[in-house]
Amino acid sequence: MVLAVDVDAKRRLVLAPPDDPIDRYAGILRYPAGYLRKLRGEWRA
Repeated sequence: MVLAVDVDAKRRLVLAPPDDPIDRYAGILRYPAGYLRKLRGEWRA
């Protein structure tokens, strides 16, 4: 198990689970209009 280590305002160590990469990066990729349709068409060919 991986834990993130941080220090709070009272200078105590705080162990917490790391940020969820899905939550962090969801929706970050943007494609031009029609790009994915063209790409899927290539897969079917």
